[in-house]
Amino acid sequence: MTDHNPSSKPKFTLDEFINYTDFLSLTLAPDNNESILIQTKHRIWDQNINEYRLYLQSLNSHDRKLVTSNAMGSPKPLWQGEWIVYVARNTLNNAANEQQVYMNIYSTRTEQTFPIAVRKEPIHAFTWSNTNTCLYFASRTQLSNEYYKAYSEQWNDVIEYRDNARGDTIYRIDITDLSRVQIEPVVNISLRVLELICAPNGKNLVFSTGAPSQQVESMDDYEIFSCDLTNSSPLTPVLLMKNHVSERNLKWFNNDSILFTVEGDVSNESGYHENQERLYSLNITNGHVDRWADQFSGTVKDFALLEEGRKGVIILGQLNTEIQIYTQESIHYPLIKRTAWNGTYENIVTNFVNNKSTIAFIHSSFDAPQEIYFTNTIDHLTSAKKVTNENKLFTERNLPKGSNIDGQIKMMESK
Repeated sequence: MTDHNPSSKPKFTLDEFINYTDFLSLTLAPDNNESILIQTKHRIWDQNINEYRLYLQSLNSHDRKLVTSNAMGSPKPLWQGEWIVYVARNTLNNAANEQQVYMNIYSTRTEQTFPIAVRKEPIHAFTWSNTNTCLYFASRTQLSNEYYKAYSEQWNDVIEYRDNARGDTIYRIDITDLSRVQIEPVVNISLRVLELICAPNGKNLVFSTGAPSQQVESMDDYEIFSCDLTNSSPLTPVLLMKNHVSERNLKWFNNDSILFTVEGDVSNESGYHENQERLYSLNITNGHVDRWADQFSGTVKDFALLEEGRKGVIILGQLNTEIQIYTQESIHYPLIKRTAWNGTYENIVTNFVNNKSTIAFIHSSFDAPQEIYFTNTIDHLTSAKKVTNENKLFTERNLPKGSNIDGQIKMMESK
């Protein structure tokens, strides 16, 4: 990846070394207009903060448009149609002297941002519906203003541990008219919502849950539920599967099935047994579960659909210290390791519009820092084009190297 002579490079200074840019999420343009939404974490040392930036980057040029430097690190932004939605940092409402949570909606057409004041409570997850005019989000169930006032008078700035451990409410936001946004509750649940996804046909809302306290006290708190959006509110969540694992990375495979990863065995109901991360699919109609890459001896770190699932899935699998790219056309087909660079692949995303495929990912190795690359075919990963140069300085400095001496890895000082 780099061809510089190490001996000719200067050493890192401490300030240079800690000025590293982390890539948190990637989102390809939904209309395949050859641009990508990138979320980064950049450290502002003199202010003692992390700055979470969102910017639009062309895949074929250096053109870049900063969307915001005020985004939250989680949940990740979403892009549908012309709209990008992200959660902004809490803003102090000076008139009421209280925190206010905003969801910001950015138009890629007009380059305008529309802030929507949603709740006082932090947003745990959100998703687009199958249209560009409706969103769903989950936040801790909000109590009345009278309760907050009485609580403040009684406890001042004391935070009761269990008072914050209450469940979530899922809300629907209608943004048909951005001057008069409508927010309504859809369903209350006694647990914390971790992830939220809406079916491509808009008929089902699926979400995973965890403990409200964010402490692992019972594996019964970690489940997947579904709500039938064709029914009127309030909706009734339906438990999709019962096990003792934590499901994450929920993605729709088609209108009836979802994909997810777990650390454990989804068929085990007798107790929690931790395994390497595995990939499963679940049919939400009949409850049938299949394991993907069942012959892979490593851990599944991430996955994405290949051509919207027509050619199966792309899997990022870790063996030893490297995370490489694999594909599997279906559960009945073998897992294929793709020819790629050595090192670690992360955060792979795909798009398939008008019979054109786009695959973007983060890559790094001992000699190459984290950067974003893209290609139009899974068969040409080694020809992927670099999109960013955020950490270029790390290729211009002499980095410490590891050496295997008598079976032990020892660090060698850079010269």
